[in-house]
Amino acid sequence: MKPLRLFPLVLALTFAASPSIGCKSARSDGARAAPEADAPPALPQLVVRDNSEGLTFSYITLDGGFQLVKKVGDVPYEARDAVRVWSEQSGDGIAGPWVYVADLRNALPDGTYKVDVLARTAFEQLAEDRRKKKGGPAAANDKPKGNGTPDDPPTVAKGKLKVIIYGADWCKPCHLAEAYLKKKGVPFEHKDIDEPENNEEMRIKLQEAGIKSHSIPVLDVGGRLLVGFSEGELDKAIAAAGG
Repeated sequence: MKPLRLFPLVLALTFAASPSIGCKSARSDGARAAPEADAPPALPQLVVRDNSEGLTFSYITLDGGFQLVKKVGDVPYEARDAVRVWSEQSGDGIAGPWVYVADLRNALPDGTYKVDVLARTAFEQLAEDRRKKKGGPAAANDKPKGNGTPDDPPTVAKGKLKVIIYGADWCKPCHLAEAYLKKKGVPFEHKDIDEPENNEEMRIKLQEAGIKSHSIPVLDVGGRLLVGFSEGELDKAIAAAGG
């Protein structure tokens, strides 16, 4: 009698018992999915010093917004623990699901600052956590005072101002800006920069304003352009526009 050939059967059972293999789909909230956070790609090294040129720094404000500056010294110390940075010259760190995040609190012995590669969603989560911390656990249950106290966002008469938001469906700060304008009763128009005509319109406006940036959202508030979303800066722009 010939011996039984079990090898193909063992292989078949092995594959049948293995979990299915597939690509991770995009997140349901519309944001572009990032690769696993514990395995960042080998991005080019980004050197950050106090005198670095050609870099843009995006720090998280106390209210959980984002503010752009060009120098390390322009980042407030309380916001230096996690600052997104990208190169305007090479384009490294501007687009894609992975970003550079620097710790600007203390320089290393060689004068550089520690720079890590994080998932973009992880950096955005830091801003969301700070926003929640500012509000406090009871903030969601507090009723609006409506008496003009500093805790109330300035009210704007409907119909007097229309803000244009140049953004994208996958951009979380863009959605935050929209939600804030809805809360204030300010009309706005969303223009998706993934559409070439909208991207070109935004590029021309930035160029005419002398602003060099690859970040979104870009908000046109009565002709004044804001790059990134910050409640405080948006309030000032709305007030200046007579909203």
